[in-house]
Amino acid sequence: MIKSKIMKILNENYKFKKIIYKGIEIIYFNNDTMLVIISNKKNVFKISREQFIKIDDELLPYAFLLIDETTEELYFMQYKEPNNQLRYSFEKTAKNEIYFGKEILQNKIGLEDLKRKINYIEKI
Repeated sequence: MIKSKIMKILNENYKFKKIIYKGIEIIYFNNDTMLVIISNKKNVFKISREQFIKIDDELLPYAFLLIDETTEELYFMQYKEPNNQLRYSFEKTAKNEIYFGKEILQNKIGLEDLKRKINYIEKI
């Protein structure tokens, strides 16, 4: 239900291109910024090395929207710099996936906040 509300907001207000890659959705705004959507049935979110490389290789600023489909809670994290916590996490480990930690859980947002965040990243 929450995902359909998010897609309605996107479709009604923005021009974008969407691809699905290995279970994540990547939304491109004006080919200048990305919104990466990861859904899960609980508030434990992870990203694989392969997924991260796909995002990182685009050389675009990106943000993550993480959706807990059970509680319909949304979490948002924006990365403006290429050298960030996710890249560092993959560089320091041989693991093929990493979990978003407590930091993301402190970034809970509602739909109205999401609209403001998308307005911001869409204009970068």
